[in-house]
Amino acid sequence: MKALPLSPEGPRPARNGVRRAVSLLLDFLEIIGLHEKTQPFESRLESLRLRYLQFRDALSANNEILALITDLEVRLQERRPTGPTSVKAKAVAALTAAQRMVNALNGLSDERYPSLRLALKRIERRLATCFGGAAEPPEALEWVLPLSRLDRSLAPWVGHKMANLGEVRNRLGLPVPEGFVVTARAFRAVVDSAVGADFLLDSGAAAPDEDLERLGRALRAQLAAAEIPRAVEAAILDAHSSLLRSAGPSSRVAVRSSALMEDSELSFAGQFETLLNVTPDELLDAYRRVLASLYEPRGISYRGMFGVEERDLAVAVGVMAMVEADCAGVAYSRDPVEPGSTDVILHAARGLGTALVEGRVPPEELTVHRESGAIRRRSAPDSRAADSPPLLSDHEAATIASWVVRMEQHFGMPQDAEWARDREGKLWILQARPLVFSQPVRPARLPPEGTRMRLEGGETAVPGAGSGPVARVGPDTDLASFPLGAVLVSAHSSPAYVRALRGASAVVTEVGSVAGHMASVAREIGVPALLGVPRAMDLLAEGEIVTVDAGARKIYAGRVEEVLTERPGPACRPEGEGIRLLTDVSRYVVPLSLTDPRSAGFTPLACSTVHDVARYCHEKLFEEMFGINRLVGDARRQAPLLDVFLPVDLYVIDLGGGLASPRGSRRVRRSDVASPLFASLLDGMLHRGIPRGGPRALSARGFFQVVLRHGVTAPEGDASLREPCYALVSDRYLNLAARVGYHFSAVDAYCGDFLNENYISFRFKGGAADRQRRERRVRAIAEILKALGFTVRSVNDLVDAHFQKQPREVLLATLDRIGRLLQFMRQMDAAMESEAWVERVVSAFLQEDYALERGGAEGQKGTAHAAPPGASGRGGAPDL
Repeated sequence: MKALPLSPEGPRPARNGVRRAVSLLLDFLEIIGLHEKTQPFESRLESLRLRYLQFRDALSANNEILALITDLEVRLQERRPTGPTSVKAKAVAALTAAQRMVNALNGLSDERYPSLRLALKRIERRLATCFGGAAEPPEALEWVLPLSRLDRSLAPWVGHKMANLGEVRNRLGLPVPEGFVVTARAFRAVVDSAVGADFLLDSGAAAPDEDLERLGRALRAQLAAAEIPRAVEAAILDAHSSLLRSAGPSSRVAVRSSALMEDSELSFAGQFETLLNVTPDELLDAYRRVLASLYEPRGISYRGMFGVEERDLAVAVGVMAMVEADCAGVAYSRDPVEPGSTDVILHAARGLGTALVEGRVPPEELTVHRESGAIRRRSAPDSRAADSPPLLSDHEAATIASWVVRMEQHFGMPQDAEWARDREGKLWILQARPLVFSQPVRPARLPPEGTRMRLEGGETAVPGAGSGPVARVGPDTDLASFPLGAVLVSAHSSPAYVRALRGASAVVTEVGSVAGHMASVAREIGVPALLGVPRAMDLLAEGEIVTVDAGARKIYAGRVEEVLTERPGPACRPEGEGIRLLTDVSRYVVPLSLTDPRSAGFTPLACSTVHDVARYCHEKLFEEMFGINRLVGDARRQAPLLDVFLPVDLYVIDLGGGLASPRGSRRVRRSDVASPLFASLLDGMLHRGIPRGGPRALSARGFFQVVLRHGVTAPEGDASLREPCYALVSDRYLNLAARVGYHFSAVDAYCGDFLNENYISFRFKGGAADRQRRERRVRAIAEILKALGFTVRSVNDLVDAHFQKQPREVLLATLDRIGRLLQFMRQMDAAMESEAWVERVVSAFLQEDYALERGGAEGQKGTAHAAPPGASGRGGAPDL
């Protein structure tokens, strides 16, 4: 192939001669200091600052990854309810943070780690398989869906409450009132238009209760007044019109929450608004009120207790034809207090079931044999007249029992169902969810003789025992100030008391039952609860110390240790899709296989998890920053000289917040140093107790070895030994590398907001004496560093040490000791006459005997106090 000409007219010899002359002139100007041929200092400084910022961002990303890993581990260990939305968000956040670390490391190293990107891409593909590649069903894109189209596969879009009802109606064929659901997609559209996409309130954060309540109040107000997008509003009204046509034009509706995690791993019993007998004119306002109830104080507290994240709680809303009930209640396919029982438990109350589940009326209770349907036990509330007929006939009780047994078999787990009987005598299923069981506890021992009984009776909602001062609560009580460890006593149970339940040692109410919302929440939390105890509010005085044995249904005066044998744990909960997904995702995020940086397997392609990528990057980031000093070049004309007594000329480069002196200053003093890390190191180097001329007990033989080596090697002729020393400093970072004479020392340190960020790396190599003396000095340095808490590796005359994850005050104090070590060990190789000197030097330093005045060592005879050539001045010293 014919070569292309250099220019249209070919080469021009005259032009080349001019260029050569200009080049020679520039070379001359550079020699005399009037021209800088290399990259201008300002450009190099900006490059250094950029690398430092990349380093800081990588440390921040590493902390984010470690926090995510901790969160995932805790959720798995505690089997904490977690929805698919937040699991996916955590996976994306982990990948994003890891990508930042990879980008930073490659930016610092000029792209020396390209295979890290391949490893991360492989992990990303594996995580993607956890979420599947199937497209969302068409139903997920609709604003409203009729009950006739629902089944449990649609729970991610319509919530478990409505999805389960659809399953019961459409798969089991059981009677469920007509209705429709306003989907989670509609919720997000309303929220986006009302308060914006960033509306989430992190109820799991450690924010003060008053702050969460204030934020929740503001969000409730915004959602209650939200303008519903026209498309959503039209869909709701059209579905409502269709419902009225099928259920009767005069029918009213019930508007209920169906949040995405409700009635699944957690019940959320009573935590959202339920509105009954809603007229057509009230429908849209009722919808808004249900959405706004997401931020009621009780709901915020409930979510905070279980670590449920807001992003998992998009609120779908069910709208159902009202059942004009003359009797309603709750059915459990198994006894929630005794999981081993095979009986079905029914609770019934006159009228709507609202009063029953809210704990305002006592129920009629029936125990039904699950196979035969026979009534094994029937108990009526004390308030019912003796001659009143039972609320449920034997046949009706057997019918409801058979339904919940079928539901248990269909869903594969015990069921908690709400039912109602209308005025025509027809039975309906209104809700179906997994049954929450209490953890089994050992029966309490009998109290000692003489123990005074305060009250007995009631119904065990959660077995176990608790003791503390009585704290009586009512509708107007400030629950945020409920005393920790107190016994909650109230007139009736209420799910609104959840804010107090998390700190209560036990619960006692005058009215309430195991069928109520509060009983469900108490089982989930694991708080002993005794409900339906007559006159509890009258007979238990505020502040009185009592012991509640909920299993035995007894309340004793004072603290009875014999009774306090065991407290129930959190409820046995079903594990939903979130836990399975959490387990799968954690497999590619949490484990750490790259543990030893020195092993042959510590490579980018060996990274199989996000944790591995973070660990590899973290290790290599320190290495890259340790060598950042090499990028400075010769900056003596631009960087200020540190004006303190040190055996080297030390120039300071401020990366941001490191110096307080005016920009452009040619010299800086100790008082101008703003960097806490550099200040601590300097204070150690300038310690008054360290002799400025080096160790006072130099071996004469060692001294002459240094003189001989200095004369033979003529270090003045080696340009590398005359290179300036630089300290790169910021408000959080320090990098000092000093090559003086025959020895090199370097310190790299960072002190940030988190323990995981904080570290000191230290390296020391070489010396002017013979190999044995240099190695003895290194062994002494290594022992001192180990005593200071460093991880140390030493080979021949090299020591490499690291100090990590320590509080700020410890890190700064350690830098002070490193500064002292640098000065104390100057020329000490010449003094290391024998092995005994290793122990002596270590002991002297740790006892702050820097002048070596408190002890002797073998071989001290024939010492010389003169320093090697150049030791008393700057720049020419053979050793620092």
